[in-house]
Amino acid sequence: KKARASKKQIENYYNAHKNEFKTPEKISVEYVELSLEKLAKGYEISDEAMQQHYNTHQQSYISQAEQRKVSHLLIKVDDKMDEKTALKKINNIRKQLGKGKSFSELAKQHSQDPGSARQGGDLGYFGKGVMDKAFEQSAFSLKKGKVSKPVRSAFGYHLIKLEDIKAAQVRTFKVVKEDIRRELQIQQAEQTFYDLS
Repeated sequence: KKARASKKQIENYYNAHKNEFKTPEKISVEYVELSLEKLAKGYEISDEAMQQHYNTHQQSYISQAEQRKVSHLLIKVDDKMDEKTALKKINNIRKQLGKGKSFSELAKQHSQDPGSARQGGDLGYFGKGVMDKAFEQSAFSLKKGKVSKPVRSAFGYHLIKLEDIKAAQVRTFKVVKEDIRRELQIQQAEQTFYDLS
């Protein structure tokens, strides 16, 4: 004979054993994986956009900065020679240059920089950030073959002659083209990435 439970008995049993009839909580999730790398690769960058970027950011593609070759003549200001006397002496030397005397010969005779005097004042090539600030400013404002007015540095007074200029070397568009493509792709992808985020 089959046992039968009334509706009330079933309800009472259920209420007394609710924990036995629970199922684990479940959630439904939808998500999108955002990858900057994948987004970047999806952008097409035109040759025109890359060329324009190259033209407007040339400073970023310099492989060697401009260098200048100078000769100088130094009259020291120290405990043996005061400011006024040193300035007078260097102005007299400058007058001799104006009369056609050789800068190299005058530097050999009068310069008090023992390192360069023997070479006629030749300091070779250098870029920015190497020399005394006033010296550098003068050297990088001169035209080739010209001699500066007296320049006061921490050492004394100089006459500076610009001998030669090595122009800055810029990597060609062909060399940096793929770097530019990548840079522009990342820029566009970053904006999209943040918008989607």
